[in-house]
Amino acid sequence: MGQALALTGDRTGAEKHLRELLDATPYSLSAAMLHVGLGNKKEAIKWLEKSRDDRDPHVITASFDPRFASLYDEPQFWQLLDQIGLASAALA
Repeated sequence: MGQALALTGDRTGAEKHLRELLDATPYSLSAAMLHVGLGNKKEAIKWLEKSRDDRDPHVITASFDPRFASLYDEPQFWQLLDQIGLASAALA
């Protein structure tokens, strides 16, 4: 929901959802998605790294989920995918 709000221009609503998410025990992938929607690429990658560190199996979706496409120009994103063995699969 937060990412949808961000992408439709409701930055205030998206940031409210982000604060609520971070006040709870955040689901790392959700936090990453919300940061992508807000244009916070570095923060999104930080949360993806946390998702990797927490061994969240859903982190693999970042390699093909179009919601993460704006991270494709970030070297840290590709390093992360390489670390979990998905960089070559994402290019296929």
